[in-house]
Amino acid sequence: MKKNEPSTPTEVDVNGERGMAWWNALTESDRRYWCFAAMTAVPAEAWRHFKSVTGDEEKSKVVCVE
Repeated sequence: MKKNEPSTPTEVDVNGERGMAWWNALTESDRRYWCFAAMTAVPAEAWRHFKSVTGDEEKSKVVCVE
């Protein structure tokens, strides 16, 4: 298993979709703030920083029960 793969086939990582929605909902000013706070120009890294600061890490995974 690769490092970033879900641990089971029923575990779906929605982190990318949530990160894109978060970024798209930000104002230009908020985007600048989070990029500055994360010391990056990469939105995915700003999203990762946002999650670490707000404690949103565990909410980015959804477990599907079949």
